[in-house]
Amino acid sequence: MPQKEQPFRILTVDDEETILDLYYQILSSSRYLIDDTQEMPHFDVAQSRQGDHAVTLVKEGQHTGRPFSTVFLDINMPPGPDGIWTAREIRKIDPDVGIVLVTGQARVNILATARSILPVDKLLYLQKPFYPQEILQFASALSEKWRVEREYRSVLQELEERVKARTLSLLEANKKLSDEIQARTHAEVALRASEKNFRQMITNNSDGIVILDQKNIAQFVNPAAQNLFAGREACLVDHPFVYPIRVGQTTEIEIQNGDRSPVIAEMQVVETEWEGEKALLASIRDISERKRMEQAITQSYDKLQSAMVGTIQAMAGIVERRDPYTAGHQQRVAKLSRAIALEMNLLENRVEGIFMAALIHDIGKIAVPAEILSKPGRLSDAEFQLIKIHPQSGYDILCGIEFPWPIAEIVFQHHERMNGSGYPRNLTGDQILLEARIMAVADTVEAMASHRPYRPALGVDAALEEITKNNGRLYDPGVVEACRKVFVKREFQF
Repeated sequence: MPQKEQPFRILTVDDEETILDLYYQILSSSRYLIDDTQEMPHFDVAQSRQGDHAVTLVKEGQHTGRPFSTVFLDINMPPGPDGIWTAREIRKIDPDVGIVLVTGQARVNILATARSILPVDKLLYLQKPFYPQEILQFASALSEKWRVEREYRSVLQELEERVKARTLSLLEANKKLSDEIQARTHAEVALRASEKNFRQMITNNSDGIVILDQKNIAQFVNPAAQNLFAGREACLVDHPFVYPIRVGQTTEIEIQNGDRSPVIAEMQVVETEWEGEKALLASIRDISERKRMEQAITQSYDKLQSAMVGTIQAMAGIVERRDPYTAGHQQRVAKLSRAIALEMNLLENRVEGIFMAALIHDIGKIAVPAEILSKPGRLSDAEFQLIKIHPQSGYDILCGIEFPWPIAEIVFQHHERMNGSGYPRNLTGDQILLEARIMAVADTVEAMASHRPYRPALGVDAALEEITKNNGRLYDPGVVEACRKVFVKREFQF
């Protein structure tokens, strides 16, 4: 593991020397407190006995590029500032560090404290006396979350830089093409406006020029056109022009020149006069290089698309690493969501967006403590309130990324219900995106059909009965009907 080479830095703050020694023994000897089958990060432990000194250590860590991943902070530390003040000051300096508030008091107003030391996903509480395993679990969970978030931001930054660079390249190519079209238009206007300089201009023009009579017989070929046709002027003049003539339109042609590589050219034909007679002027430009550039840009765009899909799959993996009891949940929800969307005859691009959003619909659970996600028993009200923040956290993570689909908003709404009883915004009916309504049904069916730490799998039949019973009240009727058809008629299987 990378952590063995670069240990996580942990700061322990307590006014009692014995507590600091206990922290050090637990965190420095983590490898002796677990069995051989488990992997545990290594920790580099720093200590402080007062809050203001702890704030100084955090500043130094930021300045030297060696920040702390987790701070264990005693709430009561006389005679200096208390742990609440210290936590607020540390959060101002380093918004990413995980903080564990440790107290020997029986009652602590958790919600009031959390509101003053945001964000809540980086703040945990520990009651004295504590067990060594609690210290190790808190340090490991917060430090791993700290590392994953830093790696995730690095991936996003790299992807955004690549997208910006490719966008700039496309804009430059479009500008070049626009300039070429404008230049050609000006040249054609000048040709028609000045009969005196007409022959000289078309002779010296960098584009190939072929003059055709009313029977499409070539009357004149300028040097640039001779070069395009490999010097075969004798085979062109007084011979029918074999390429399609569409006056006022742009035509793409391929010129075969024997042993030479074919030339891809763009041809525009306008009406003109030649030696007092009505004629056609065919302006031919070699676009072989531009075609190669367009192909390269297309390939680069495909690679960016592939990178985006890979990034989404990587995000999905991050969630499943923290919640192994529901591993594969997002994949199964994505598969069922896509099947429902196809059954509803949605456009292919929209179906793809639903699939991508479902792959990471629980990304916000990285803001929920791992011990709550894997808890085998019933959650307390406070624990369930922490679970309910994951749609908001998912939106906050995704809203700054420019996806081709409204993925952030879909993730935000996937726990909303038709009658307004969902969360976090109590949306109703058409206020909820169709994609989110589809995902709500798929999420419910998969969760009921699969095993969870707190109950065995209930099965697909029970899940279908649930959504049917709440059809129109909690779930969109059209989505429920499509979901039932997917299982009954299409024989869908996870």
